Amino acid sequence: MTGAVDALLRPEDIAIEVDPEGQGFVTRKSFLGAMTRLVVQVGEILVRVDVRSDKASEIDLGTHVRPSIVSRDVLIATRKGIVAADEVPAK
Repeated sequence: MTGAVDALLRPEDIAIEVDPEGQGFVTRKSFLGAMTRLVVQVGEILVRVDVRSDKASEIDLGTHVRPSIVSRDVLIATRKGIVAADEVPAK
């Protein structure tokens, strides 16, 4: 597979850790009850991340974070369509 691709993940499939040297920073918080949805900017990309509200209460807007993927299943979108991660040809 060559060229630009997008990884399609659910907000709950991404974890974040506060990291002053992190690549992302929190730009928005939306309280949803037991969960809070954070919007994290990583470069020019905005990423939605759902975290427990008790953890989110400790994260202020502008906080630098390190995002990581916690899901095994990731869909990859190419210009030709969407393929499952296990269908991506090995290099």
